[in-house]
Amino acid sequence: ETTFANDFPFLKAHPETLLSRNFELQHPEYYRERVEPFLSSWKIGEAKPTPTHLFCSHLYEKGWLKRVYTQNIDSLHYCGELTKESGAVVECHGSLRDKTVVLYGDPLPRCFEKCLAEDFGPSSDDVDCVLVFGSSLQVAPFCAVPNLAPAGATRVLVNCALSHCLTNSWSKAPLHATDDDYHGMYGSGGGTTMSSMKLAGRRVTLRPLWSDRKRWRNAQVLIESDSDEFVSRYYEVVAAAAKEASHLRHDALRQPSPRTSRQADQEAGAAADMAADEEVESQGQADNSEGEWESEAALERRYMACVECSSIEEHAAFCERAA
Repeated sequence: ETTFANDFPFLKAHPETLLSRNFELQHPEYYRERVEPFLSSWKIGEAKPTPTHLFCSHLYEKGWLKRVYTQNIDSLHYCGELTKESGAVVECHGSLRDKTVVLYGDPLPRCFEKCLAEDFGPSSDDVDCVLVFGSSLQVAPFCAVPNLAPAGATRVLVNCALSHCLTNSWSKAPLHATDDDYHGMYGSGGGTTMSSMKLAGRRVTLRPLWSDRKRWRNAQVLIESDSDEFVSRYYEVVAAAAKEASHLRHDALRQPSPRTSRQADQEAGAAADMAADEEVESQGQADNSEGEWESEAALERRYMACVECSSIEEHAAFCERAA
């Protein structure tokens, strides 16, 4: 089967050019007859949300997540309460499902700028954490979004290869640019050598700033890991902490009651009555202890079932039951 690179050898070095507006304008017939059917052939309907998608949905349902900015065009972030109607998901590069894919060279959807202004504009000060999952931040203007985080916020980057995220095409570019230089710009390099642009009402650099510990007051966390593996480990740690808390509660229940000791001193002269009281109290403690051990055993069974299961939703449900 003939590949696109066989027809256009330059695509071997720059495969992203195939999905650029310039390519579509220069080769309209080829794009219409070959590229569009290729895009339409993707079995997007068979794709399912990953643990990372479910994690974002869980955070949103808890009220901890305000917005998801995604470069993905598969619409998999729409799960649980993260619906189109919620307005919490911004598909910065469009959607295959809706046939709104943004090509290199096209302007981004209006909702991108609108939501950035709401979340990071001068009147917004409620962003305290920015999570970056999976992206190496090589594409502009999306790569500038984490740099909009307020100075007091925490920035977390999770990527399989952190070294790929520390530099990009703008790392050694001039610091300043005019707004006209970025009219409709979108791409890996985008044909520009400028390294800053205006977003959310202010100028922001396109360069990665993950080594800048001054601006974010050392509140940067870089984790080299697959996103889904990181999310799974996160829930395992939360489940283990809940299990440990349950053990501590159980141990506290097994400690002698201070009141019983005082009562024994006060009733030292009434041995018969004290013995009767202690017998009754001892039986009650035994009953309570047995019940607590049964509850602990049940919790242990739920914990092991949860850890062995790959469902993020079950992990979350376990944590809520154990807390």
